[in-house]
Amino acid sequence: EISECLVGSEMCIETADNLYTECAYYPESKKLVVINNSDTEQTTTIPTEAGACTVTIAPYDTTFVEIR
Repeated sequence: EISECLVGSEMCIETADNLYTECAYYPESKKLVVINNSDTEQTTTIPTEAGACTVTIAPYDTTFVEIR
């Protein structure tokens, strides 16, 4: 599922291919935030203009990724 929202003056794109994760991608800042909402390690892939970004994240963790 892909949705868009405005955070400050920047568009945020929320998409994830794993139902146990949430993400927010900020294309202008080239930053990605991924949250694991489960009690097990999860892997999710997020589409960006630089290509797909795959992230593996620990249980109940939040990670920040700089997209290059």
